[in-house]
Amino acid sequence: MPVEEPQRPVPSGKTVHVRHYVLERIERGEWQAGEPLPGARDLAAAIGVSFVKVQQALESLAVDGVLELRPRVGTFVRPGWRDRVLRDHLSVFNRRPNLPWIAGMEAILARELPGLRLTDVFPGSMFEIKTVLHVQQHHDRYLDLAPLAGPALAGCGPVFDAAFAPARIGNRLMGIPIIASPRVMLFNPGVLRRHGCPLPAAGWGWDDLHDLVRRLVAVMDPGLVLDWTSRPYCWLNVVRRAGGRLFTAAGGDPVAVDSPETIRGLELFRALGALLGPRPFDQERFTAAFVAGEAALSIGTRQSMSLLRLRGADGWGSVPLPVIAGGCDTTAQAADLACVRDTCTDPELARRFVSLMLSPTVQDHLASLRYGVPVRQASAMASLDLGDPREVLVLGEMQRMSSEPCQESADLARLVIGGATRILDHSDDIARDCRELARAARLHRAAHGYEAGY
Repeated sequence: MPVEEPQRPVPSGKTVHVRHYVLERIERGEWQAGEPLPGARDLAAAIGVSFVKVQQALESLAVDGVLELRPRVGTFVRPGWRDRVLRDHLSVFNRRPNLPWIAGMEAILARELPGLRLTDVFPGSMFEIKTVLHVQQHHDRYLDLAPLAGPALAGCGPVFDAAFAPARIGNRLMGIPIIASPRVMLFNPGVLRRHGCPLPAAGWGWDDLHDLVRRLVAVMDPGLVLDWTSRPYCWLNVVRRAGGRLFTAAGGDPVAVDSPETIRGLELFRALGALLGPRPFDQERFTAAFVAGEAALSIGTRQSMSLLRLRGADGWGSVPLPVIAGGCDTTAQAADLACVRDTCTDPELARRFVSLMLSPTVQDHLASLRYGVPVRQASAMASLDLGDPREVLVLGEMQRMSSEPCQESADLARLVIGGATRILDHSDDIARDCRELARAARLHRAAHGYEAGY
């Protein structure tokens, strides 16, 4: 778990410049854990600042737990430096190549919030951009942003309200969505035609997908048929389409992992995975193959569409996820949420951060890259190409996004989501083990005083 340090005044000016210089080299691996840094005078000469500023920066990084100062010996990179939570940083959930907006965001931060450094190496910082599932399972570490979001929303115009739902607990808001997207099925027409398979079309059903996968695994590498993984973002879509949920907001008992619809969705997911066979899933290999026109099907978002275009791919098609008879025409929402750690002691910086994430400046930047659907509707509409049927599909599916209600207990969310994933990976009786998981979840609620519902 990331280690949080007590809050101290944030360094500024040239001291910040030195801090960032040192951190960039540590992140790039130039200075490894346990290794010494060059002497302070050498650093001062290399950076072009005074010896005093270098000393101040090194001392601040030692206080933050990144460096260790050994008197009369030198300054060393502390083991475990990645686990520190730095107060002047914005951590993102993915690596730079997968987030094309990072360079532009860094320029915006330098102009609007100087001193706040963006990083994809430190997993946790005082300010973070995380996925919906992460926030739902770890919201106990974040501030309620509802008091800050109100003024920011008033100034940004209409937004997609549904994007905010998965981060709400009653009147509390544990994260600010910057983009959202429904999930759809992407396909490579050339691969399907080459193997004599029909192209998916709107209204296709689960049996159609099952038959298509069965035909493809007989003639090509199963690892390139469909990006199927037991990670929750994948199987939750099947549960939703089957009409199931892990939790429900209705009634006094929110636990729904043992509902017939949820069990059915998990069983359908398992059955399709059995066609593909046991194999380690390599997302990068699959994406490269999809770009090259060698992989067949992919559960995608507008974020993944942006990455495909940036890699030069544009011949793929898209359709809604397959219909499951007796289920629901919904799709699991994919959203990136801006969050603030509950140990933040700079409310003004938090306010400015929230306002910036919802501002036309950030929202239009995301729109310019066609990355996800900006939650500010004016930015979203400027971003969407309504002459492209794939973009029209995304806009239409925005109306069908759904999400699990955020639970008061983050421990409960971790228990149920993690438990359902383990059931998919290891259970020989999904229905039986879902009932056991639901029983454990209800006992957890009772033990922690949540009998009245959320």
